[in-house]
Amino acid sequence: MSKHKEIPKRIRQQLYEKYNHRCAYCGCNLEYKDMQVDHVKPVYVHNDIGHDMTESEMYDISNLLPACRQCNFYKDTFSLGTFRKRLQTVMMDNLRKEFTYRLAVKYGLIKEQKREITFYFERLQSDRDPVNMFEQQMTEDEQLELSEALDDFIQMYENRFEEQTEDEETREILLDEFEHLYSLVYLLEKKEIELC
Repeated sequence: MSKHKEIPKRIRQQLYEKYNHRCAYCGCNLEYKDMQVDHVKPVYVHNDIGHDMTESEMYDISNLLPACRQCNFYKDTFSLGTFRKRLQTVMMDNLRKEFTYRLAVKYGLIKEQKREITFYFERLQSDRDPVNMFEQQMTEDEQLELSEALDDFIQMYENRFEEQTEDEETREILLDEFEHLYSLVYLLEKKEIELC
């Protein structure tokens, strides 16, 4: 295995700014000192298996993303597709082996949801990032207040619809919509709840 080339401070700073001081994978807030730089197409894989990328391509800013320690560690030398799949399958399978996790699910403290993993950098690229939109227009206190109000509103109506909707298909559609709303609230609250 070869050693990593050092990423110049100028490039590190560009990555940090480009992704709004966040991990490009999970979207958590990052302090500059805690940011790790991940190679989208891993350096070790390309050096060990064969060269389908030149060294300059491997270290080009287009192949680099800012990452929190957890995401960088878990992604390891996997491709984006494999990393995404491992988050959806292997990680959940490992969690389900834990007694306390199974107990929390049983008592409704944790609700498992099947959904596609969309990385933060993908949301930015598609201009659908609700966190970015709200951050530009609202203060942190306003974001927290809005997320709490949304959470209360969603919970109240989710309970009403679940109790009053007899048609199973309609109930499933509504519950899916509530899950999307919870995702928005979660993203807004991420600024307050540091996961990384």
